[in-house]
Amino acid sequence: MRTRRILGTALLVALVVGSQGAAAPAPATVGDGAEPVTEPVAEPSQSGALILGWLVGDPVRFPGEVTGLRAPDAAVRWSPPLPGPVVVVDPFRPPAKKWLPGHRGVDLLGAVGSPVTAVDDGVVSYSGVINGVGIVAVRHGPDLRSTYQPVEDRVGTGTVVAAGDRVGVLGSGGHCVLVTCLHLGAIRGKETYVDPMLFLNGWELSLLPTG
Repeated sequence: MRTRRILGTALLVALVVGSQGAAAPAPATVGDGAEPVTEPVAEPSQSGALILGWLVGDPVRFPGEVTGLRAPDAAVRWSPPLPGPVVVVDPFRPPAKKWLPGHRGVDLLGAVGSPVTAVDDGVVSYSGVINGVGIVAVRHGPDLRSTYQPVEDRVGTGTVVAAGDRVGVLGSGGHCVLVTCLHLGAIRGKETYVDPMLFLNGWELSLLPTG
């Protein structure tokens, strides 16, 4: 992986989603059953929670359409996948073209060993390890999936879950380098990636000053 050093003191920014109502992020990049993940954990991540010099990987290309639509989805309300307030380390960044690099999900600040919970009712459509990273995907009806990574001590494929049910615990590694984070993404249909924050409508967003 190619690394780039950013010298000097960088501004540390985090988005905090306060618990006003319910709702938290989710789906991402895993298909049903043994279908492989289409967004490898090696995708470059730019941390907004601790930018002190960052490691940026070479571009990774992915299949699947990505949309940057920002309108909230009032029909879908997700519960938080991690305990406590939701801190966005790296937001959703759709690429200009579907085959170009981008960030097809959000990275949420967490702690190793924290419980990872389903954001909504559904069925676990994938639970396994790909490229050394534990991943869980949950299907919420015919048109929406949530994915979670890195996840250890995972529940099995086919497990029926309700919003808030434990699907595993947060592991180490993943998209973030300087902090521990949970990567979540949202998939509409077969492979249309959308911003998981669209399903957090009703939550209060604020900026945290750092340092």
